[in-house]
Amino acid sequence: MKINTALILCAGYGKRLNPLTLTEPKPLLKINEITLLENCINLIKFLGIKRY
Repeated sequence: MKINTALILCAGYGKRLNPLTLTEPKPLLKINEITLLENCINLIKFLGIKRY
């Protein structure tokens, strides 16, 4: 089975990551200078999914 569409879920308040999320939204938190959202996009591209 080939997956050809990806959906990135990045909603919520990020309460469990408090106090990190008091100044920045959760998808924009950086780990090793790459945001969580960018990391998801890179994974989708690596897997060859064309629609996201």
